[in-house]
Amino acid sequence: MADSERQANHSLSTDRPLYHRPMPTLALLDGHSLAYRAFYALPEDLATESGQVTNAVYGFTSMLIKLLDDHAPDGLVVAWDVGRATFRTQEYPEYKAQRAASPDNFNSQVPLIKKVAETLQIPQFAKEGFEADDLIATLARHAAGAGWDVLVVTGDRDSFQLVDETIKVVYTRRGISDIVVADEAWITDKYGIRPDQYNEYAALRGDNSDNLPGVPGVGEKTAARLIAGYGTLESIYEHLDEQTPKLRDNLAVSRDQVFLNRRLMRLVDDVELDIDLEDFHRTVPDRQATKDLFDSLEFHSLWQRLVDLDGGVAASEVEEIDVEIRSLSADSEIEALSGSGLVVEPVRDGGRLVGLMVVLTDQEAAFVPADRLEPLRAALADPTVAIAADHAKDLISDLFDLGYEVSGLVFDPALANYVIDPASRSHALEDVAERILSIELSSADEDDDERSQGTLDFGGGPDLDLAARRAVATARLREPLETLMDERGVRILYD
Repeated sequence: MADSERQANHSLSTDRPLYHRPMPTLALLDGHSLAYRAFYALPEDLATESGQVTNAVYGFTSMLIKLLDDHAPDGLVVAWDVGRATFRTQEYPEYKAQRAASPDNFNSQVPLIKKVAETLQIPQFAKEGFEADDLIATLARHAAGAGWDVLVVTGDRDSFQLVDETIKVVYTRRGISDIVVADEAWITDKYGIRPDQYNEYAALRGDNSDNLPGVPGVGEKTAARLIAGYGTLESIYEHLDEQTPKLRDNLAVSRDQVFLNRRLMRLVDDVELDIDLEDFHRTVPDRQATKDLFDSLEFHSLWQRLVDLDGGVAASEVEEIDVEIRSLSADSEIEALSGSGLVVEPVRDGGRLVGLMVVLTDQEAAFVPADRLEPLRAALADPTVAIAADHAKDLISDLFDLGYEVSGLVFDPALANYVIDPASRSHALEDVAERILSIELSSADEDDDERSQGTLDFGGGPDLDLAARRAVATARLREPLETLMDERGVRILYD
């Protein structure tokens, strides 16, 4: 629906809504948090051939694609930290002071992650003096107030304080795949408190990762019991006489630190930012620019996952390939076809195999009628002659019926695509070729006088032009599909 239509419908005054329209969803990603999770979850030997370590970029991008697939948010934003100096370190210089400097292999990947977000046309925010958490809190409150549902995507539990009816946290507990959606019910079940009490609870418990000590002897259970029973820190300290002597003493001696913790842990939700929610709506990124970036990072399997998403990238500008079909007059020419292996496409007429289309080059193929296959008999039966064919099982059956044995099959694009993604919408060669190669196979409606010079017209029988294109597509698909199988570790299922 166009924006003008939305505005028109919104302005209608009626006693009852004309229709139910779900609220749009905005996903707010904590850039550094997710990047760190990815960096420490994946091995540092994940790198390009040039030596650029990519484990953090790969993991971040993988989590992003999973988010798009699982939740299909209407809008996306990535927020980043800017150094360590914030209003928190001004008040408490020891804040996060124990943390070691980020590894060089991590730092070198942050610009690449930002480039991924930029190429995917995701807005990014950063502001001196504030952490990414504060920017997310501000954006979340603003979006929720404007009627959006919000998903905060982070590995930082401080964001639990933001959770309410419209804001949820997609929490990465460990690594890049152990993820839970934390809503009000989840937080209450997990901690025994309401989300709006989380900051009070965390102040008692402390946070070692932020160098904020808690009350000695107070862990998660005791902190939850105190907050559930008294509601606020002030109320707890007003009733110290109700605690055991040891707990009373520990609470008393830690009073200043506890209230400091609460101030530092509270996420600022009114940071001055230039916010226009319309800018956050997802836009379909440029296909070629995205593919070029993913290719440079050698993210072939991630590219495939992105392409498979509805709206993941712009639709491909498909190429219609032209393949010249040669006629071979001598048996010796046919026999020579198997010199470097065979890439073949069965040619059928009314379901009956009438010949094979054999690839010669990337733009050239030869048609061998069924009654002239004898010179290929030895090659077809030789297990050392590599043979590639789509839906090879059917071809093997057809050739067997004609008295030929096939032994050296090494590649079948339909089978390879199934092993890579069993849930793929289609394993048809036309669809796989369009998705992987951006080439069109089935739009061969040209008239005879429009056929490229050198293409033979075999009359009104089987579509030899289509068979030639399919054969060449099978040849072109071998390298990218085998690469995808290797990346996903599923080659053993194929072989």
